[in-house]
Amino acid sequence: MKLRDIYLKTNIKYFKGLTYNNTFNSVFSIKIAKSKEDLETVYRLRHMAYCEENNFEPQNEYRQEVDEFDKHSMHSIIYYKPTGDALGTVRVVLPHGNDYNHYFPVQEHMDNPFLHNRLEMNNHSEISRLAIPSSIKNKIMEDRSCWSFYEKTITGCLAKYAVLGLFRASIEMSLLNNVPNCIYVAEPRLINMLNRVGVKWVKILGEAVEYHGTGIRQPISINILENATKGLYACPDTALIITDNNRIQKLATQVEANRMRNESIMEGIDDLHALDEERMTEVA
Repeated sequence: MKLRDIYLKTNIKYFKGLTYNNTFNSVFSIKIAKSKEDLETVYRLRHMAYCEENNFEPQNEYRQEVDEFDKHSMHSIIYYKPTGDALGTVRVVLPHGNDYNHYFPVQEHMDNPFLHNRLEMNNHSEISRLAIPSSIKNKIMEDRSCWSFYEKTITGCLAKYAVLGLFRASIEMSLLNNVPNCIYVAEPRLINMLNRVGVKWVKILGEAVEYHGTGIRQPISINILENATKGLYACPDTALIITDNNRIQKLATQVEANRMRNESIMEGIDDLHALDEERMTEVA
């Protein structure tokens, strides 16, 4: 294929991606859960998906699925605009406290050396508790209102685009807390789906394992800026949804710049301490 043809094909995908993202934003809305009511919605969606439909966790009378990591997390909800239904939710667990060996759920179930590296863990969040209850998804799929061509494409693959929306929410929440990388423990098929939509540059953290009674899961590490940047060239039609027309890529660039500046400052402080110790030794 000639360079001109590659350029033309990429541009077509790019403008197609702009259209898809604009349509996505007209069909879905994403909200960070802050209020008590929002968090109750989050926990109810999780109870439906994890306790009622899949039996991953025991049901309870409150119909809310909550664990000890929620107090160190940020949560988002994706809504289906035409009906106002809360379609799904996701959280990012953030670094907290001083015990970096116990920041994240994955550290309780897997023993990869990467997961016990202090610097790495302080620069990661964990994407967790992604939930799209089938009962709500099926209810929405029954709505056959008049859609444009692009809206039909979005709603026809509802689960796929909802996952893309929740992934966008995850990486944005991580960046809003100045964390440039995410750990994700996912089914291999979901990782393959992310690969197809432009999240290709990931670090595999060991072998896939049976995880917490939910089936085979593969832990990966994702650098947000790398995937947001390279994905725009590899898969612009879907990467533009994940980055919300480059908005999240710009945020990731700023977070990476802040991280590098902070590391440079810390290295300078370490150098000063070393110089002071050297001078003290000379005086003695």
